[in-house]
Amino acid sequence: MWQANGRRRSFLGVIHNTPLRETKTFHVKRVEAQLTSVDGSVSAISVKVRLLLNDLSSEGLAVYSPELLAAGTLVSLELEHPEHINLRLKVGWCQQLTGAGRVISSSSQSYRIGLVFDYEQNEERDRVKAFCEKLAQAYPGVDLTRAPYAA
Repeated sequence: MWQANGRRRSFLGVIHNTPLRETKTFHVKRVEAQLTSVDGSVSAISVKVRLLLNDLSSEGLAVYSPELLAAGTLVSLELEHPEHINLRLKVGWCQQLTGAGRVISSSSQSYRIGLVFDYEQNEERDRVKAFCEKLAQAYPGVDLTRAPYAA
């Protein structure tokens, strides 16, 4: 980086006298949720997970979890914020995170889990779609119609 009048600019910026790059600010909202397996077995798992609201769509979502869940497991996800909603999903994939293992918070979140909605009725699909549209208003300019990590 070249120094020019106390400002840091790239070499091309100095030659062409172009302004410094402007970036859009985008706040990623992270929330905690309760994830509970609903497969009816005695060894039901209930774990506190974290998710990014911009990963949520009417197709599915991805969460950070301290526990490993097998693909195909039916789960219930209970969100308290931005509003109380209970969602029924199926585990699509589970990936162990490498590195420090501290994602989004000081607590250890060792796994990234992709969840796909398991709709039983059209009313559920409409309720989730309305919830996603409400979230999309909080993130203008960002496409929240598809979760890139869910499927």
